[in-house]
Order: sequence, then C-alpha cells, then structure tokens
Amino acid sequence: VARMAHARGYEVILHLPLEAKNTDVKEEPDTIHSSMSDSQIVSRLKKELDSVPYIAGVSNHMGSKGTEDERVMSVILTELKKRHLFFFDSLTSQGSICREAARKAGVRYARRDIFLDIPNDPVYIEKMILKMRRMAFSSGNVVAVGHYRHNTISALDKYLPAMAAEGIRFVDISEMER
Repeated sequence: VARMAHARGYEVILHLPLEAKNTDVKEEPDTIHSSMSDSQIVSRLKKELDSVPYIAGVSNHMGSKGTEDERVMSVILTELKKRHLFFFDSLTSQGSICREAARKAGVRYARRDIFLDIPNDPVYIEKMILKMRRMAFSSGNVVAVGHYRHNTISALDKYLPAMAAEGIRFVDISEMER
C-alpha cells in the first residue's frame, strides 16, 4: 500500500500503535507500552519504521496513555528526528504532551482538529464534513482524520469537489505543522 501511495504522489505515514488508557481495547501486536525500556521502545519503533517504505512521518494509533508519557514520546521523537520524520498527533488524549515534546526534540509536529467518522454513521460523517468546512473557512486551516471506510469515502466523494471549488485546498499533513 505504501509503495502504491508513494507512486501516486501521496504522503506515506506510519500509524504507530501506542498504549491506550482503556485496557478493554484490542491492541496491535507491536504496540509500544510505557512499561518498556528505552531500548525496547527504540527496537520496536525501528522495526515498525523499517517495515513501511517511503514514510514521511508517524502518527499514533490509539495511544491515549503513550502520548501522555513524556519518556515514551521523547524516545520516539528522538528516533524520528534522526530520520527527519514528522509526528502527527491524532490527539486521542487531551492530556497529550506531544506538541511540547516534539518542540523539545526539534521534530516537525501537526495535530488533529476533528474526527470525521467516529461513529461510522453516514449522517454523522456528513455533519462532521460540513463542520470541517466551517472550521477551514473560520480558522484558515483544519486537520481532519477519517478512516478508509465506505461511509467516509462516499461522503468525501459527495462534498470534496464542491469544497475545492469554493477554494478549500487539500494538502499533505506535513504542510499542516503547528
């Protein structure tokens, strides 16, 4: 998928699984935990980074606990700095320390403003897309996260052409540093 995306000119981002606060959620096999040593975190991170060609940056998958842990994020961001990669915080926790940690590490940083499709309901998704549009016009930019789901793709297909005609420009996340 990364090779195909790159060949089509899309930015490739590693969706890195980080520990969640909610212990009831199903974790990915290579989730990074706050109980891991620095060397264990680096080892797992390198494995993940090396598994995806052409990556420009990393985002957190889940990670409400991981993105609140200064040590964990410092270890991750130090490695991203070495590879000249940005960090995109999907902001799964309002207690995220990633912005400040990225600044300290000298890593480019962006964060989510709105989720489009949680829940995965067509009416809700359309409502969020219209909210995204309003946010773009009122603040000048917005970072929206949506998932590769039928309802999301259908709603985007419906609204994006008109939004582009209104002057809204859709860009890679690396252009949305904050």
